[in-house]
Amino acid sequence: MQTELVEVPSEVAAAYGSNESEKARNITLQLAIDKYREGKWTTGHAAEAVGMGVIEFMDLLRDRKIDHPYTLEMVEEDFRNAGSSV
Repeated sequence: MQTELVEVPSEVAAAYGSNESEKARNITLQLAIDKYREGKWTTGHAAEAVGMGVIEFMDLLRDRKIDHPYTLEMVEEDFRNAGSSV
Protein backbone atom coordinates (compact mmCIF):
# COMPACT_ATOMS: atom_id res chain seq x y z
CA MET A 1 0.00 0.00 0.00
CA GLN A 2 1.32 3.43 -0.89
CA THR A 3 1.45 6.08 1.79
CA GLU A 4 1.29 9.85 1.87
CA LEU A 5 2.92 12.26 4.25
CA VAL A 6 0.42 14.66 5.79
CA GLU A 7 1.27 17.50 8.13
CA VAL A 8 -0.87 17.55 11.26
CA PRO A 9 -0.47 20.10 14.05
CA SER A 10 1.39 18.60 17.02
CA GLU A 11 -1.51 19.34 19.36
CA VAL A 12 -3.89 17.36 17.15
CA ALA A 13 -1.48 14.45 16.61
CA ALA A 14 -0.82 14.20 20.36
CA ALA A 15 -4.48 13.30 20.89
CA TYR A 16 -4.01 10.15 18.80
CA GLY A 17 -1.16 8.48 20.63
CA SER A 18 2.16 8.67 22.35
CA ASN A 19 4.46 7.65 19.48
CA GLU A 20 4.55 8.15 15.71
CA SER A 21 3.37 4.65 14.87
CA GLU A 22 0.41 4.81 17.25
CA LYS A 23 -0.55 8.28 16.00
CA ALA A 24 -0.44 7.22 12.35
CA ARG A 25 -2.49 4.08 13.03
CA ASN A 26 -5.14 5.89 15.08
CA ILE A 27 -5.48 8.79 12.64
CA THR A 28 -5.82 6.34 9.74
CA LEU A 29 -8.37 4.32 11.71
CA GLN A 30 -10.41 7.43 12.48
CA LEU A 31 -10.37 8.45 8.83
CA ALA A 32 -11.54 4.99 7.77
CA ILE A 33 -14.35 5.06 10.35
CA ASP A 34 -15.42 8.52 9.25
CA LYS A 35 -15.46 7.58 5.55
CA TYR A 36 -17.40 4.41 6.40
CA ARG A 37 -19.95 6.40 8.46
CA GLU A 38 -20.40 8.84 5.57
CA GLY A 39 -21.13 5.91 3.28
CA LYS A 40 -18.15 6.78 1.08
CA TRP A 41 -16.20 3.59 1.87
CA THR A 42 -17.44 0.03 2.21
CA THR A 43 -16.42 -2.10 5.16
CA GLY A 44 -13.96 -3.84 2.84
CA HIS A 45 -12.34 -0.60 1.71
CA ALA A 46 -12.17 0.82 5.25
CA ALA A 47 -10.78 -2.43 6.65
CA GLU A 48 -8.14 -2.61 3.92
CA ALA A 49 -7.09 1.00 4.57
CA VAL A 50 -6.22 0.13 8.17
CA GLY A 51 -4.80 -3.31 7.47
CA MET A 52 -7.67 -5.28 9.04
CA GLY A 53 -9.94 -8.01 7.81
CA VAL A 54 -13.59 -7.10 7.24
CA ILE A 55 -14.80 -9.11 10.25
CA GLU A 56 -12.19 -7.52 12.50
CA PHE A 57 -13.19 -4.04 11.30
CA MET A 58 -16.89 -4.81 11.82
CA ASP A 59 -16.10 -6.05 15.34
CA LEU A 60 -14.30 -2.77 16.01
CA LEU A 61 -17.34 -0.82 14.78
CA ARG A 62 -19.59 -2.91 17.00
CA ASP A 63 -17.33 -2.41 20.03
CA ARG A 64 -17.39 1.35 19.44
CA LYS A 65 -21.17 1.25 18.94
CA ILE A 66 -20.89 2.67 15.44
CA ASP A 67 -23.94 2.12 13.24
CA HIS A 68 -23.55 0.36 9.93
CA PRO A 69 -24.79 2.68 7.15
CA TYR A 70 -24.91 -0.21 4.73
CA THR A 71 -26.05 0.67 1.23
CA LEU A 72 -26.89 -1.81 -1.51
CA GLU A 73 -23.66 -0.85 -3.30
CA MET A 74 -21.68 -1.66 -0.15
CA VAL A 75 -23.33 -5.06 0.20
CA GLU A 76 -22.64 -5.88 -3.45
CA GLU A 77 -18.99 -4.82 -3.18
CA ASP A 78 -18.50 -6.81 0.02
CA PHE A 79 -19.95 -9.91 -1.68
CA ARG A 80 -17.65 -9.40 -4.68
CA ASN A 81 -14.66 -9.02 -2.37
CA ALA A 82 -15.64 -12.07 -0.31
CA GLY A 83 -15.94 -14.16 -3.46
CA SER A 84 -12.50 -13.16 -4.69
CA SER A 85 -10.79 -14.12 -1.42
CA VAL A 86 -12.12 -17.68 -1.29
